[in-house]
Amino acid sequence: MAKTGLTDITRRHGLWQFAALPIAGFIPTGTQENPSSASGERLFLNLFTRLATRVTLGSRPSLFVIDTGAQSTSISDRLAQALDLKAGPQLTFHTVTGTFQTPSAYVPRIRIEPVDYDNVLVPVFPHEALGAEGLLGMNHLREFRLTLDISRRRATLGPSVSQGIAINTGSHATLLGQSQALKPVATRVVDGLMMLDVTVGGVPAVGFLDTGSQYSIANHALRSALNSRATGETAILQGVSGPPVTVLTGPSTIVGFGVRNARDVRLLFADLHIFEVLGLSDRPALLIGADVMSRFQQVRIDYLRQQVSLGPTRIIR
Repeated sequence: MAKTGLTDITRRHGLWQFAALPIAGFIPTGTQENPSSASGERLFLNLFTRLATRVTLGSRPSLFVIDTGAQSTSISDRLAQALDLKAGPQLTFHTVTGTFQTPSAYVPRIRIEPVDYDNVLVPVFPHEALGAEGLLGMNHLREFRLTLDISRRRATLGPSVSQGIAINTGSHATLLGQSQALKPVATRVVDGLMMLDVTVGGVPAVGFLDTGSQYSIANHALRSALNSRATGETAILQGVSGPPVTVLTGPSTIVGFGVRNARDVRLLFADLHIFEVLGLSDRPALLIGADVMSRFQQVRIDYLRQQVSLGPTRIIR
């Protein structure tokens, strides 16, 4: 199955015969830093050990990091040069921290098993910023069901299922019991992102998942609603691209996802550019990073069915 053109990559299609991709592994991209660090310390959104999957560009296999917070699949300048890709126009690109322009390139064919995408225009970023050959963004991820198996340190990409969620079936489900099943979270889609109804310290908020972010970051509208002061400690947050922003640290709290809860979550507070882009500047909102997602044994994101489900919480030692 091949898809062509710039518009085709965002269209939703039917189911394919299941061919789940084992994720190639966790890519270490640096040492985690303490979010409650001393004033002025630099925090990096992409220093979390990230999941990557095999993607084929033409005949060359590559490793792309899965990034549910990225608008578009992108590649490194090093890979673009190695493949001698045709240059595209300058693109205006929205990131978590700001808006900027970046060069682009045309990829004749990208294969994400079992689908081919033809004549794909992709943003090009410095390899040092990506920490990988590329990022697999929402314009391609939305075609799949993504399951992150945190406990086993692996994930799969596969087609959405049309009837229910096929998980914990047979005797294994019986042994695990109802509490061990994946539980759906109230979800809706806005501008291609899955928006979740969550609570933070008991305050209702809008959350969205960003597997490319190490930290969970709340806006100042949520900070005000919590009626609590940040600690006063500041840090500089730097993403893959875009300008750095100053963040404040806050007290530990509980983030609720319906029947599932992540406890003792240490939030950062900043009015990120992404909140403005999504129209969330004036209401409590939370970017949900890997620090919160890793509290659960599994996270399943079914884009075609517009559903996010969470497994039971993990025991953190």
